[in-house]
Amino acid sequence: MKKHLTIAGIGIVVLVLAFFTWQFSNQGENIPNQPSENQYVSGSNLNSSESKEFLFDIDAYQRICDGFSIKYSIYKNSEWNPVISNLPQKGLYYIGDKWTDYGGCAYSDECFKVDSPIKVTPFQYVEIAKKRRPTNTGIDGIWPTAPVFKKEYLKGKIKIDIQYYSDDKCNVKDSISKIVEIQ
Repeated sequence: MKKHLTIAGIGIVVLVLAFFTWQFSNQGENIPNQPSENQYVSGSNLNSSESKEFLFDIDAYQRICDGFSIKYSIYKNSEWNPVISNLPQKGLYYIGDKWTDYGGCAYSDECFKVDSPIKVTPFQYVEIAKKRRPTNTGIDGIWPTAPVFKKEYLKGKIKIDIQYYSDDKCNVKDSISKIVEIQ
């Protein structure tokens, strides 16, 4: 019995690690190298404020845990580079000094309208260190340290991709992409 529990525990650890690795490898999509002129929008045209907040006035719907995502890419060296702006819901990392433990989401078929306008402030998470896990995590003997991330606001030419549902039954997926310049 004890051997079975050990194997099950190792299996769970492998699944968590695989999910964490998958989450970070799927942070963006293949985006054309050069934006067309009609895609470029300056910050002032999107009602930006000094806090680098952009407003998108779209009718968007989402399900709990599904159907709404915002991804950012930064234009460097003649190509779009996706940045990490979504960390796994399962946690096991720090943002600054705050520990993020196992989270979760109870999936639901309920479809609801997203408040409009959608406020977007382009940022990325940057791993800055490793830190000892809290002792109550249950896995500190297996992985004694966890990544520490900090939030950085983006500057330069940024592509904002918003994916959402466009109908009140959450059946039709849609997206909007804008390119903004942030000084």
